[in-house]
Amino acid sequence: MPEQNAKDVELYSNYQTGFRPDGFNSVIRNAREGFFKEKIIKATFDQNLRKLPTATWLKTMIETDQERWNTIGGYSFERSLQTSAIRGEYVKNSFTILTDEFLREVVSVIQWLGVSKIVDLCAGPGWLSHWLKVYGLEVEAAVDNKTWPGFEGRYLPLVEKADSLEYVKAHPDIDLFLLSWPPYNNDLASRIWVSMREGTYLLYIGESSGGCTGDDDFFNVLPEEEPETVRLQGRFISFCSIHDRPELYRKKREGS
Repeated sequence: MPEQNAKDVELYSNYQTGFRPDGFNSVIRNAREGFFKEKIIKATFDQNLRKLPTATWLKTMIETDQERWNTIGGYSFERSLQTSAIRGEYVKNSFTILTDEFLREVVSVIQWLGVSKIVDLCAGPGWLSHWLKVYGLEVEAAVDNKTWPGFEGRYLPLVEKADSLEYVKAHPDIDLFLLSWPPYNNDLASRIWVSMREGTYLLYIGESSGGCTGDDDFFNVLPEEEPETVRLQGRFISFCSIHDRPELYRKKREGS
């Protein structure tokens, strides 16, 4: 038996054992969810790794395409529960699904833009910045105020404790800001945009207007997306029922 298969069997057997008071089917479901959660977490949030999982591999364990269910069927209640359980563990490290394809595309787009000074705002534990560095992109700083209740003890050493808005105001020389999942119903994202200098890029990852990131002012102030947004979205996946996506913007002179 190949070494990796043997490890998977051993890991799965650990989750199969043990009494559950909610019946045999729930025992099997809990075992499978635990097995997949540990596989995904270990394959993504380990600083010793040099490559992220592929979207194809992740899709063998989670649902990412609710639109398919609505158009051609194929909905699985059990798989939906499994995906929800996996996401509950995943978001303790990152709200954005990090895949090999997406990180490669982000690096490619940013290098094509020709920018060099990049900062990750509202960085959370810092895994997006970590993986961008692994994939060859120099990130000047990852900043977060470190107050999110679910992230205690999970911040990577590269994350600097700072207020994202104040950082933007103090560093007008930055070429591109990353902003993923800014706080919901909060004006932080819109104030960040207003404080950015002309010519600066913003790579935003979150839900659209009416979703669970940012506020109406933020979406009202944003200009038309940059053409490279299409490339980024083509390599991006979300957990089912979650509607985040990457969007690239550039701050231009008002009226231009």
